Amino acid sequence: MNLRAVFRDIGIVLKYISPVFLLPVIVALAYGEYFTIIYFVFTFLPVFIAGIILEKIFATEDKTLLKDGLLSVALLWLLITLAATIPYIGIEKMALLPASFETMAAWTTTGFSMLVPEELTHTMLFYRSVQQWFGGVGIVVLALAGLFRTGASLYYAEARTEKVRPNIVNTIKMIWWIYALYTVVGIVLLFFAGMTPFDAINHSMTAIATAGLSTHSESIGYYNSPYIEFVVIILMITGSISFLSHYELLLGKTKKFFSDVFLRSLFVVIIFGALFVLKDNGLRSGLFTVVSAVSSTGYNLDTVGMWSDFSIFVLIVLMLVGGCAGSTVSGIKINRIVIAVKSVFWSVNRLKSPKRVFSRKICAVSYTDNLVVEVFKFMLMYLVFVMAGVFVFLYEGYELKVSMFQAVSAMGNSGLSVVSEYTPLSMFAAIMLMWIGRLEIWAVITLFGYLMIKSKLR
Repeated sequence: MNLRAVFRDIGIVLKYISPVFLLPVIVALAYGEYFTIIYFVFTFLPVFIAGIILEKIFATEDKTLLKDGLLSVALLWLLITLAATIPYIGIEKMALLPASFETMAAWTTTGFSMLVPEELTHTMLFYRSVQQWFGGVGIVVLALAGLFRTGASLYYAEARTEKVRPNIVNTIKMIWWIYALYTVVGIVLLFFAGMTPFDAINHSMTAIATAGLSTHSESIGYYNSPYIEFVVIILMITGSISFLSHYELLLGKTKKFFSDVFLRSLFVVIIFGALFVLKDNGLRSGLFTVVSAVSSTGYNLDTVGMWSDFSIFVLIVLMLVGGCAGSTVSGIKINRIVIAVKSVFWSVNRLKSPKRVFSRKICAVSYTDNLVVEVFKFMLMYLVFVMAGVFVFLYEGYELKVSMFQAVSAMGNSGLSVVSEYTPLSMFAAIMLMWIGRLEIWAVITLFGYLMIKSKLR
């Protein structure tokens, strides 16, 4: 492990991402909430200064290998979410653990929160949305828009593989253009659907990021508007589709866009999910919540905890599945589910006709045995971490249904919740699950593995 390259890259990313903490100052000035400004300045300065220092001290020409990138990304997400607690501690007078819970939920686009939106300042509401919006694409992807030459390994380490342009730099820039465009469109649509400008900005940011924090305790149910709900559904689905697919759509390649098997599978999952919960919850609430679950957004129209056990189980499955790879969603991802299902048919065909050669292509990509094994490895590790989370919630005295729902929601960065109060241990477990789920496991395992090796060498 090249620690010099690791800390150099951490410094560069911290330097580039630090201005994000100054954005809420604009809202503070607009709404006269001047007392909040100092907390955002004191968040920006340490992050910026730490970035400069690390970049200078650990300056090296060494290239960043993937293993170095994985370690950097795992540490970066912890450092950024820790630094982001300062406004929560200073303005909302929160302790470190619940403040960390809020920031991890925001940056990972999970959307869990113990705060009452109506009791927050406009500045803090916007701060939560800003974290979710930038977290939707990723901390590293934000910083790499800057950009520096070792970015490819960090880009892949943050669980991103899509390339809409020939190189990583142009890919990232195009991702941000698409992301910003859809956010602006969302703001306009939500405003004309009936939201105030402030609410439209916040909800468009968190909807396209499939994040889910709202400016109201009742979430989207506050508005009781079919028009707003329809726009939010469109935004959540948009956020669930890969940036590569959006790029092709914007280029006018509609046939290729709609023929994508992963995209069509996403719509099939949404339709069947809505049909399963239709009887108990109605079309309006059922469809909205199903899209919210599969897109890992977390918006709701009513209290999910009051739903039937069957409907709760459907939501758990949807949160496990998630949307398309290369989007802002979390979860196992529909791509892996499709590959896993098709691999079963490939195996059956091989057993029936061992000498015959079968096509193993999905969307023009050939899947070797090694690639399929990697998919199943990920799915296995994903479920192992979910079960570990369930174990902790059960140990803390929560019911099995509640424990499964919260663990899956945290790991899938969904934000739908059936818990009103956390114990310290369950809160810490949720933080860990959100972090592990957002980084898609391998970066966190790399960090844990490195720490274990170092501890054994002492």
